Amino acid sequence: MVKKDAVEALRKLDVRVREASKDYFHSRPVANYMSGDGDNTYSVSMGLRSLMLVSAVTGNNVLLTGSTGSGKTHLSKMVMAGLFGNTGYKTLQIDANFSLDKLRDISFSTIASGGRLSEAVKETPLLTVPGVVIDEYNRAPPELTNIIQGWLQNGVLTFEGGREVNPGVVFNGRERYQWKVATVNEGSRYSGARKLDKASRDRLSVEIPLDVFPLTDDDRRNLSYKTSTSVDAFDGDGALEDLLKVAVGVREVPLTGPANEFIIYLQRMNQCVKTPNKTKLEVENFSPEYCKGCHLSKGNDNICGSVYAPSDRSVIALRNLSKGFALYRCLQTGSDPSNLKVELEEVVAAAPFVFLSKLDMHPGWIDRTSNGSRWQAVNNAVKVAYNRFKNYVQSNFEHLQQNTPDSLKAMQKYAQEKDAWCIELSRA
Repeated sequence: MVKKDAVEALRKLDVRVREASKDYFHSRPVANYMSGDGDNTYSVSMGLRSLMLVSAVTGNNVLLTGSTGSGKTHLSKMVMAGLFGNTGYKTLQIDANFSLDKLRDISFSTIASGGRLSEAVKETPLLTVPGVVIDEYNRAPPELTNIIQGWLQNGVLTFEGGREVNPGVVFNGRERYQWKVATVNEGSRYSGARKLDKASRDRLSVEIPLDVFPLTDDDRRNLSYKTSTSVDAFDGDGALEDLLKVAVGVREVPLTGPANEFIIYLQRMNQCVKTPNKTKLEVENFSPEYCKGCHLSKGNDNICGSVYAPSDRSVIALRNLSKGFALYRCLQTGSDPSNLKVELEEVVAAAPFVFLSKLDMHPGWIDRTSNGSRWQAVNNAVKVAYNRFKNYVQSNFEHLQQNTPDSLKAMQKYAQEKDAWCIELSRA
């Protein structure tokens, strides 16, 4: 019943988001995949708005990147308005003069009457709303980036003197919800902006590169009919209750065995049969050069020595986003939500949006496999890992069904000879 209610609430949210963003013309799908077994196979197509909606209900903050004029800020505000109403979100406009005063109000009368600064700091609407757009995040002065990073990671803002503020709205007893969308313009074409550091990117769970998904000709035609660059405000209340219902319900969606095992497989991507303790991380300045002479370096342009495992934080985000993909698939296909589970294909489809800037890869591997496109390189890495995982399962199917010392020994032999990621390597 929980999952059924969550699907119905997601349906209402989807309608609201589409209505609020009807003046944003972008119809190209950002994710396509097939799901199900031979008897019940579904074709799933997810658009830009739906991906942002799925990110919102799974609690994954979003980083929108793309050329200036691509509508990142407009889209963010439209989706926010659809979910929370025009007064249910705030925009934090970043510039070179950005200061903490934009994150708080100060009661100077309190200070004048002898009160402390910590007592004079009051929560602003920016800290109490369920949605925040952080516009042009990479223009923030470096000294304030750490404060914003803490806010992005665990929802806590720490001011001078150690005073902590927990932004967002309370739900489910004691949890807090606040969804953030950050926009950035990057590259030498944009003056005054700096390259967003890895720590900041790692705390924005989902990254959507708009330049990778250009407008279709129909989108361009629709855009040509517009006579103004302004966007009409969405005339409607927020739907926070429905969103929080989905946020709770989506947690009840379990992963299938293959989907769960594939995520664990990705977590083993740092394993290496050549290093003393079987991990690439123990070797300073590890590179594909270290792999010379290793029989596992052959094939797939030595992905084994060129791509590292995702961080634990990224893995958690991937699990959550994959659950949102499964819920959306149920909504789109009309399948029965009572038996809903995350399929392996949903993990594969969701992974590039989580791993885009978080999966460490050797630059040479990106150039060789993807002509310098990081988006394509991450997709290629996930697909190669997927195929290697399938080969491992097919080659060891009988051993995987048995939990015996002989079966474990056989799979460890397979790992040593063919795939270092398939099982935890023996450190004997």
